[in-house]
Amino acid sequence: MEVFKKVSQHLLPNCVNIRKWLFTGSSLLFLNCCSPSLKDYIPGTYSTEWTTEFSEARDTIQIERLLKDGSSLYQITRRIYYVYLQKPRYKLIHWTGTFNSASKTITINGNGRILSFDPSHNEMKMGSTTYKKL
Repeated sequence: MEVFKKVSQHLLPNCVNIRKWLFTGSSLLFLNCCSPSLKDYIPGTYSTEWTTEFSEARDTIQIERLLKDGSSLYQITRRIYYVYLQKPRYKLIHWTGTFNSASKTITINGNGRILSFDPSHNEMKMGSTTYKKL
């Protein structure tokens, strides 16, 4: 019985540490394997609006994967509605963008604008403008 107590006193703390390590490791593995990738998060609709003394605007950007086979190309549609000096105006712009896996951004082909994404805050940024994902 005395030997069992000595062995238990020596092994039990190590077992607790091993269990903690295994739990932490398996949790990280689960989160890494099961969390959606950024490329899966990107498609959707993002919106922002602002008002100044002379104008008000609503800007909506819709992003869709151009090909469904895991391609890095995205179709981007921007819809801008604004009222300037009490005259309503509407713009519709179509772009194609390429996902850069190193920087985790989309670069819009032709004009070089960069779209960055923050899934934890449900946001996208284009320059200094922040859009909320709907």
